[in-house]
Amino acid sequence: MGRFDDRATQPARGPADIMAWKLGRKRDPRPADFQSLDAVRPVVVDGGAEALAKPEACAVWIGHATYALRLGGKLLVTDPIWSRSISGAVRRLSPPGIELAAMPAVDLVLVTHDHRDHMDLPTLAKLPADALYVTGTGNGARLTKLGKANVVELDWWESHRVGELELTFVPARHWSMRMPWNRNDALWGGFVIRGPEGVAYHSGDTGFFDGF
Repeated sequence: MGRFDDRATQPARGPADIMAWKLGRKRDPRPADFQSLDAVRPVVVDGGAEALAKPEACAVWIGHATYALRLGGKLLVTDPIWSRSISGAVRRLSPPGIELAAMPAVDLVLVTHDHRDHMDLPTLAKLPADALYVTGTGNGARLTKLGKANVVELDWWESHRVGELELTFVPARHWSMRMPWNRNDALWGGFVIRGPEGVAYHSGDTGFFDGF
C-alpha cells in the first residue's frame, strides 16, 4: 500500500486498464474535427531563449508539460524533458521549443510527480546542480541521487518562498508510480507560482475535481 493511496484517483488503474486503453486506440471516440488536430505539429519559433534572458515576465513552451518561465527575476522550468524519447520507448513528436544548450541559466526546477513523462532523470541530470528543485513529498531522494543539493519537498497547500516568488504545491486528481512496487509512495500535484508580475498555474497531470 502506498502512503498516499487515500489521495489517489479512484478506482485505481492497473495493467488491465493500460492494455484496454492501448487496444482501444484503434477505435478513436473523438469527433473527426478534433482528431484532425493530431496532424498538426507545433512549429518552433526563434527568439525564445532571447526572451527568457530578459528580465521581463515571459513563458516559453518547451514541449509536453515542460515550460520555461521568467517570473520574479528567476528562470524556472516545470517538469523538464529535453530527451528525444522517454525510457527509449516514447519518442517526442516535435523538437523542444528551445534546445537545452541554448537555455539561459535555470534558477528553479519544479517537478510535479514521478511519472516518466514528467520526471525525466536524464534531463534532470543535465540541469544545474546549484538550482533549487521543488517537488512533492517523497520525490526528493531521486533528485539528491542526481547530485542536486538544494531540494525542497512540499505537501499539498504548503508554500516555499524564493526571493519575490511564492511556490505553492496544490492538489491534482492523479496518482504516482515509478515502478510497480512504489505506487503512490510519493505525492503528486501542481504548482501555483506567485510573483510580482502575476500568477502562473502549472497543473502537472490532473482531471477536473472539486478543488478547482
